[in-house]
Amino acid sequence: MSIMLVVIFTPTHPGTHAFLGQAADSIERAAERIAEPVVMAWSVLVNGGGIPPEIPRQGGARVYSHVVEGSGRIGGLKKLAVTHPQIDATMRKFSPRDVVLVELDADDLLHPDALLRAVEAFNARPELQMFYGDCAHFRAGPGGWRAELPFQPALGWESYAHRGPGLELVVNKQWPVGPDTLSSILFSPDHLRVYRLEGYEAVGGHADLPICDDHDLTQRLFLRYGYGAFARAQECLYYYRRHDEQRTTAKGVDDIQAESRKLWQSRGLALALKHARDQGWLSVDLGSTAAPAQEFDRYYDLHAGPGVEPLDLTGEWPLRDSSCYVIRASHVLEHLADPHLAMAKAWRALTHGGLLFLEVPLATGAGAFMDPTHKSFWAAESLAYYTDPHFARWISGTPQGFALCATSRRQRYAQFQTISSEVGTLQLAGSLSDRNVPVLRAVLAAIKDPSGFRIPGRNFWQEWRA
Repeated sequence: MSIMLVVIFTPTHPGTHAFLGQAADSIERAAERIAEPVVMAWSVLVNGGGIPPEIPRQGGARVYSHVVEGSGRIGGLKKLAVTHPQIDATMRKFSPRDVVLVELDADDLLHPDALLRAVEAFNARPELQMFYGDCAHFRAGPGGWRAELPFQPALGWESYAHRGPGLELVVNKQWPVGPDTLSSILFSPDHLRVYRLEGYEAVGGHADLPICDDHDLTQRLFLRYGYGAFARAQECLYYYRRHDEQRTTAKGVDDIQAESRKLWQSRGLALALKHARDQGWLSVDLGSTAAPAQEFDRYYDLHAGPGVEPLDLTGEWPLRDSSCYVIRASHVLEHLADPHLAMAKAWRALTHGGLLFLEVPLATGAGAFMDPTHKSFWAAESLAYYTDPHFARWISGTPQGFALCATSRRQRYAQFQTISSEVGTLQLAGSLSDRNVPVLRAVLAAIKDPSGFRIPGRNFWQEWRA
C-alpha cells in the first residue's frame, strides 16, 4: 500500500482570492518533491463572488485544479471541496487508503517539504489517519513579511526559530494529540493538517459547522482510532498568514472558545476513557450507586450495588500508584470531612497527566447545605489549593495529604494542573425537580514529573528560594 493521490482542498471567499496565486505557487513547489506516479489535485471551493480569475489553470502541470462554487458554513464547504463530483471521480480511481487530503487555506502557504513529509508518514504507517506539523505565523505588508509573536509560554507553549521565505519566523510547537490537548481548540492540531481518506470518510468528514470544524473532526477521529492514528512532524511545514481581510473578530474568538468548551463538555470523558483503554490504564468511577453497562473499568461506592464494589474512601484504595488514567468523582468529595486525603489518594493512583473529573455543589447555593450528609464545602477558588503552589503550601505536609511536591529545594509544584473548570447548574430530582443548584465541574491533570511531557493549560510552577 502506498499513497497514490494527494488532494489539496482550499475554500476561498472574495477576501482571500488575491492570495490564491501565492498559494498555488507554494503547492507547485511542494509537488516537485513528490515522485511520480503519485497524482496531485487542488480542489478550490469558492464561497460567493463567482469563480475568481486568480485561480491558475495548471493544465498539463503536475497539480490539476478543480474549481467549484458553493455556499454555507465553513465545515460544510470543506467537505464539499473533497466530495464534489469533479474531485470525487478522481478519488474513486484509488482505494481510500491510498488517498490523503491536505487542508490549505487560501491565504496561507505550504512549506516546500510539506507534501513529501505527509506522503512519507502515511506510507510508513498504515494505521495513520491524521498527520500534522508545526506552523509559523506571519504578517505580510508593504515592507515584506513580519514574524508574529509566539503563543503564550504561560499556557505551556514552546517555540523555536525557523528561517522562512526571507526572514526569521517563530514556530509554535504543536502538541501531541490526547484528551488533554483536545480539551481546547487552542491546543488541538493546527496547520498543517492531512487526513487519510479512509478515516475521513469513516467518521463522516467535516461537520457542517460555522466554527471549530477541524477541532470537531480531530476529536471524532480520536474517538474512533485513538492516539496511535496520529503523527506530528516536528518541523515547520506551514505558513499561516495574518491580514486585515480575515473574518475572525474579538466576538468571533469568544464564540470559538465557547463552542470549543461545548465540545469538551460533551466528549471529554469519552475521549479520556478511549485513551485509558487503548493505553492499558485503569478508569475508575467513585460514588456510583449502579454501574452502567460500559465505560469504566471499576466502580466504587460506600455501599455495594449492581456492579459496584464497596469502598471506604477514607481507608486504603485498592489501586496501584500511577495505574489510572481516569478517575471520576461526581458528588463524592462533599461527603468527606477530609477531602484533602481523597485528593492525595487520587493523585497517587493517577499516572502523570492522568485526569480527575470532579463535580461538587458550590457553597454559594443550597445544594451544598441541603443534604445533611455533606461534610465539606467548595468554592470555585478551592481548586487553587491543589493547582497553585502559593495556596497548596498551606495544606502541604499535613496528615491529610501532600498538595505540594518538590523536585528540589528550589522548584515546587502543585499536585494538579487545571485542564478545564466551569460553574454550571444541576437539576434536582423528586419534589425539587423544578429547581437547579450551582455546581463546580472541573478536570484536573495529575503532575507527577514536571520534567516529563508537557500538559496544556496554565501552570503555576514556581521557583522558591532555598
